[in-house]
Amino acid sequence: MTSPLLIISALTVPLSALLYQFYAAPFITSLGVFRTIHPVNPEWFTSNCQTNSERQNCEKIVLHQESGLVYMACASIEQRWRWLNGMPEQAPAAGDITHLAIYDPATQSTRRVTLDGFDMSRTIIFHGMDVVPDESGAAVYIYLVHHRMPVEGTPMALGYYDSAIEVFESKVGSTNAKHLHTFSRNNVLLTPNDVVGSNDGKSVYFTNDGSKAAPRRGGSLGHLLSDLFAPSLTVGYCHSVDGCKVALGGLTSPNGIATSGNGTLYIASSLVSGLLVTQRLDDNTLARIETIPTEQATDNLSVDGDGAIWGAGLPRLLPDCQSAFDNITFPVPHWTVKAHLNQVSTPGNKYNVQKVVEDDGHKLRFITTVAYDSKRSKLYIHGLSTPYLTVCDYS
Repeated sequence: MTSPLLIISALTVPLSALLYQFYAAPFITSLGVFRTIHPVNPEWFTSNCQTNSERQNCEKIVLHQESGLVYMACASIEQRWRWLNGMPEQAPAAGDITHLAIYDPATQSTRRVTLDGFDMSRTIIFHGMDVVPDESGAAVYIYLVHHRMPVEGTPMALGYYDSAIEVFESKVGSTNAKHLHTFSRNNVLLTPNDVVGSNDGKSVYFTNDGSKAAPRRGGSLGHLLSDLFAPSLTVGYCHSVDGCKVALGGLTSPNGIATSGNGTLYIASSLVSGLLVTQRLDDNTLARIETIPTEQATDNLSVDGDGAIWGAGLPRLLPDCQSAFDNITFPVPHWTVKAHLNQVSTPGNKYNVQKVVEDDGHKLRFITTVAYDSKRSKLYIHGLSTPYLTVCDYS
């Protein structure tokens, strides 16, 4: 008679191999545990790139394609650190150091946008953002993820901020934006990370990057494993009149979200590799279409004028990002990733995914957002704790 121990051992070995192959190995790869990063070529960087340090620590930038202007959600390094660590109080004059700005490539200068009619008394930080031209093209709607102090309690005690999505209207390039509407925290809009807005200022899609009970930033190994093996996070949809609903569930750490403008939305994960392609349905939910394969987890996304998807890659997420929670100036490495349809696609080779820029974090530190102006051949790079906007000639 075969020993039960031998039977269990015989089953355990192949089961462990399968678990490693389909779960652990891709997870370890996407987190970059053993990945070697190479610094950006100094000669290429000097010849093709310029930096502008007028606006620092801009977690998200959005290109206005027609004008070439770049909108940026920025903050001080102190405020970013407080936000990452869930500090129980605002930094002094938080409204002065967390702001929206515009970069004008014609003058190579930035200017701050005044947010008219907007209460910043509880503001912690601006996070994700979208800028959408209205139907006339003369104005834009600006959507900002707004993390606020709770009315009662502290972020550390509650495990989350009182997060909202703010909607503003502005003329293209104006230094004033009028506050229109607040999508407040509810049972769908819980922990928003990034946002895609509509061209009428009335509706948004957004990623929830944490559950109601989970810590707002960081998290424990238990939370990471739970998110990996039992993905339960969501993309939400809110309309200013019709209310909110879950548009897509069962996601692992959804982060950046972007649209091509034709009903297709792309969703990145900060924990697993690949870009999820979804399609908007008549009831405003999202249907999964396919996944674009990538080597690394990804932060924010953008879509250029030619339809290519750009992402701020996190090639060594696990080894380095935790260090940044302790020391926000830690040189977190970066990949700029571009994905576009192959002219002649075959099964398994539909998309061409390429690494455009790679750095070990010493020139491009903690990059979380990239945008490409395909009309003017300009690549814009910024990040959560990055001391300058990088502008590169790229074609």
